[in-house]
Amino acid sequence: KPFLGTGSLAEYVTVPAGYGIAHVPAGLDIKDAGALGLAGTAAFDSLNALDIAQGETVLVSGATGGVGALAVQLAA
Repeated sequence: KPFLGTGSLAEYVTVPAGYGIAHVPAGLDIKDAGALGLAGTAAFDSLNALDIAQGETVLVSGATGGVGALAVQLAA
């Protein structure tokens, strides 16, 4: 992805969709959604790829990092 620049502050900003804009999940505060970043996306996508059914057991190896810690919370 191309680099956006050195940054700035704004209440609203427009960017091309190619920069990876994501919707805030229902029931999640905007501040919490902003903190998820790549680790949250990786955890969420990994669990979705497993297609886990209700009541199944999930082992998250290395749950002390960002992705693992979020995967444990999402799986629970």
